[in-house]
Amino acid sequence: MDLVVPCQTPRPCPGRQHGPSAGCTTSRVIQVFRSRFNRARHRLGSQRPRRRWQRRLRAYLRWLWRQEGSHGQQARGLAAGIFTGCYPFFGLQILLGVGLASLVRGSHILAAAGTWISNPLTSLPLYWFNYQVGSWLLGPGPGFPSLQQVQESGLWDLGLAFSGRLMLGSTVVGLLSALAIGGLYWWWMRRRQRNRLHP
Repeated sequence: MDLVVPCQTPRPCPGRQHGPSAGCTTSRVIQVFRSRFNRARHRLGSQRPRRRWQRRLRAYLRWLWRQEGSHGQQARGLAAGIFTGCYPFFGLQILLGVGLASLVRGSHILAAAGTWISNPLTSLPLYWFNYQVGSWLLGPGPGFPSLQQVQESGLWDLGLAFSGRLMLGSTVVGLLSALAIGGLYWWWMRRRQRNRLHP
């Protein structure tokens, strides 16, 4: 006796479309995927130059720091920056500090940082003190100008008697400050190294 197996028609899977609309849906999905992929690739491409620039900057800073790593170079660079920072050379203090650090073979980075001893908050008190030192050495001179006079005419337009005392005081204060702070920094670095070697 022959067994007859009934033919079973395939049932449509749930959630799947059949017919001409299925091809349209598939093409739409592919288009959406391609557009999202192109957007992501464009974003990654726009971020790569920024990341490369940041990596180059970090590598350059690390290279500078490693080139000038001895305690003596760091102390001399800091002292050079502090010395030039005591002068009222607005806009040129960093350049002068780095140049002086090159002459004494000091750290350029610490020289640029040391010039910030005169900043918008400390510049006028520092120059007033320098002028008082110069007046003590050369004798009394014209009074120190007010903030309004400095903003209107500047420090260099107040006469030779004023500028001479200011420059002399800046030289003395800058030299003493550079020796004191540079020496303390060198002593602190040596002590820190000894503590690491012999804890």
